[in-house]
Amino acid sequence: EVLQQAISSRGGEQVQLFLDKHGQGLMSSLDAEAVPGYGVHDLETLTAQTVTCANLLDQLSARGQRVLYLKIDIEHLDITCVQSLVDATRHQGDRRSKLMKPAFLSIELPGNVTEALRLVQLLGDEGLNYRQFKICRQRIFNLRLAKGERYAASGPFGEAATDFIRGNGWWRHEEMSRSLFARVQ
Repeated sequence: EVLQQAISSRGGEQVQLFLDKHGQGLMSSLDAEAVPGYGVHDLETLTAQTVTCANLLDQLSARGQRVLYLKIDIEHLDITCVQSLVDATRHQGDRRSKLMKPAFLSIELPGNVTEALRLVQLLGDEGLNYRQFKICRQRIFNLRLAKGERYAASGPFGEAATDFIRGNGWWRHEEMSRSLFARVQ
């Protein structure tokens, strides 16, 4: 099911969403310059209503749909999405949210080590309380390299995901450190 909504820090607003249907598939953003085809192809625009990540999970939960796996790849808004989930879990007593965090979550690490560590804090003790992590290189699963421009994938998730150092092993939250992220870059 495709929802004509755009993830944002605030829900309920009407915005322009910029789409590039060329290259490796449908790419979109609220910021035209963040779309890979910007300046190369004519971008399609559509009007969408904004929703926070927490609101999106609430919508699905209200329809009886449990989210097992959430892949967050929102050009320049990944941490904003995670923050909305953290805020919703912290304030569940204040509102009628029954936010159920996904069993598995996939997100691209920010290029800046300080931001990457902040993201891990939000995912771990200071937020969603995930206890184990894997750092995966999705490039090795990028089918575009093998099959042409219209294919892309992030590879397997959860137990089947392959950490770039530990293979099938997981990192404990406490092991995520500045020195580890320096190895990732």
